[in-house]
Amino acid sequence: MYWNICDNSKIKVAKQLKIKFTNRKKVRPGDFLVIFPKKFLYVEKKIARQKYLGLVVGLKKKIYRRGGHYIKGSINSILVLNYQRKFMGSRVFGPLYREVQQRRNSYVYKKIFARTSYFI
Repeated sequence: MYWNICDNSKIKVAKQLKIKFTNRKKVRPGDFLVIFPKKFLYVEKKIARQKYLGLVVGLKKKIYRRGGHYIKGSINSILVLNYQRKFMGSRVFGPLYREVQQRRNSYVYKKIFARTSYFI
């Protein structure tokens, strides 16, 4: 499965290799993926052949919430992190799901949440 990157980390599209830290087969917002970059804004040798972590922030699939309503995104999107879970970009484009904020509630992710424009 291919994912669009919604930050400014020089990567445009990445391929999912596996879901990290779980045995599930389906992805939810807030999950970590092991990704491999496929398309770049410009090629840089140190980025071209490395694996990274991706934090899932948007899905095309319907996500049901309490109260009976659901949300559905237009693209599958992730943020790029290194293996120490540090954010690779400096800006976040587009909204994040509220489920990501509820599942990942530590100091490292608060830096990411501060850089986003709004939550859905």
